[in-house]
Amino acid sequence: MYTCEIERIDKAKNLPAEWETEAPLYFQRRDFLQHTDLFNPCNQRYYMMWKKNELTAGACVYTLPVHLFTFSNIPSKVYMQVIGLPASVSAPGIFGRTKADTETLIHYILTREKGLLLGLNLPPHLQLQKAIEMNMMPTVVMQQNFNSWNGYLSSLR
Repeated sequence: MYTCEIERIDKAKNLPAEWETEAPLYFQRRDFLQHTDLFNPCNQRYYMMWKKNELTAGACVYTLPVHLFTFSNIPSKVYMQVIGLPASVSAPGIFGRTKADTETLIHYILTREKGLLLGLNLPPHLQLQKAIEMNMMPTVVMQQNFNSWNGYLSSLR
């Protein structure tokens, strides 16, 4: 078994080239993350797991203030640490070469981040006891049984 090193970087512009080759989705790549750093700053930080000098997993974590009593005069700001992407997209904020790599990195993050923890759009195989898990945007599949758009519209009437 190989030992791994886990590194934290606080700016997307400092992510290494390996991040680009390992991140499978556009929303996980450096250009998009640099955009969120600039236009949606929320204390983003990036965790990377290395094995034998190869990047095997990466994750984005950010801080989100939540006002528990929004419509009252009671100050109630609580800070939530979110393992996810700081944008309203359905892509996960974590990736890994294997299930074990992803689990190792996420469990490391759970030991380092304090306070209320939320995992957004995480892969379904992870079982997290220390974090709330949810999906940003659910997927809806509609069975299309119509020959045309007009046929669909007619059925609605």
